[in-house]
This record gives sequence, structure tokens and C-alpha cells, in this order.
Amino acid sequence: GADVNLFKSLHMPVPEDMTKWGELGSIDGDITLNFSEPSFDISAALNLLQHEIANASLGFNQSGFYADARSQLELEMLGLQFGGGVDIGLEASLAQLGVGLGVDGHVDCNMLNLHCQGEIGLEVDVRYDGTLFSVAVTENGNEHRFWYEDNGELFLWDKIHVS
Repeated sequence: GADVNLFKSLHMPVPEDMTKWGELGSIDGDITLNFSEPSFDISAALNLLQHEIANASLGFNQSGFYADARSQLELEMLGLQFGGGVDIGLEASLAQLGVGLGVDGHVDCNMLNLHCQGEIGLEVDVRYDGTLFSVAVTENGNEHRFWYEDNGELFLWDKIHVS
């Protein structure tokens, strides 16, 4: 990894216990290659002023490919305010594709009268042979899952309840 320290960069003599005050940020990364169970993984993290700004990883192995990313951000545009931690994930194999998006923060849109805060997630799973297409929406731990048939029509919503 690499560190950026203002005091060290400007060669300023400060007591050792004060050098932490000059830390601006760091970037760390790992690369892993495994030959016994063939796999390849890369990960990286960016920190600024002792706060994690972003991290990402990707890799592949015998079962497929994956990519994950997380970032902290605040956006405001066109009447939409969005902020907090954002996770994006992708998993692919020879049989199935999974995509996930998660927000831990807030989403506000006055035009739609939409005001959400907390953990919000979206997950999509698709099998290439057409036997599975599901969408899950999670808000603060409450999951709603929808399953679709191969013709795109809604097949099942959440669970079947028998009384």
C-alpha cells in the first residue's frame, strides 16, 4: 500500500506521536493467484482523512466471475438527493447471473414524494436456461421477492400462504 502524509511529504520535523495528524490518505491493494484451486483475485481500497472512500474487488475461479465495489457519496441533482454507502455486486457463472445494488443511507425525491432512509437493496438473479428470473427488493430488512416465468409474466410474489 501507499500512504500520503503531509508532514513526511514536506519533510517537516514533528514529534512521532503527531505524525498521524498529517495523514491525508492511503491506497492498499492485494493480488492473489491460487494454483491449487485455480483462482485469481484483486482488491483495492482508498482512504482519505481516515475514512474509507471506496473499495473494489474482482476475481474468477472455476465456478465463475465476481466483481464488487463500495463507495461513500453524496449527490444532489434534478430534485433527487442521494447519499451514504453504495454497494454494487456482480456474480456470473456458466449457468446463472446475479446482480446486486445496495444503499445504506438516504434517497429523497420530492417530485415523487419518495423519502427512504436506512438499508435499501435490489437483487436480480437469472438462469440462462430460462428456469429462473427473480427480483428482490429489501428495505431495512424487509424483503419482497418476485419470480417471473420465462415469458416475463409474474409467477410468484413473496410466499404462498395456506390458512
